[in-house]
Amino acid sequence: MRLLDDLGWREDDPAEEFAITMEQIPLMRVLARVHERCGEDVEEHVARTAEGREALWEAMLTVANCGDVLVDLVGDDVEEAMLAYRREREADGAEEAS
Repeated sequence: MRLLDDLGWREDDPAEEFAITMEQIPLMRVLARVHERCGEDVEEHVARTAEGREALWEAMLTVANCGDVLVDLVGDDVEEAMLAYRREREADGAEEAS
């Protein structure tokens, strides 16, 4: 907490430079830990974002490909075919539940 006090982390503190009063070894430990954690967080976020983008892209391709195949199978009335499919699934689910 001394480091935060030294840095003057208050909204109403207009200073641009701060005197650090912490001893060098504790300050190095704090900064090393902050550096390490922030680096890990950035790496995790980048990996998660990249995985998410890849999964989204694959899902979009799958939807597009399924749409193309549906058009080939049922013609232009894909919406009616999807409604019939959903009604059939709901009916199957109701039978399984009883």
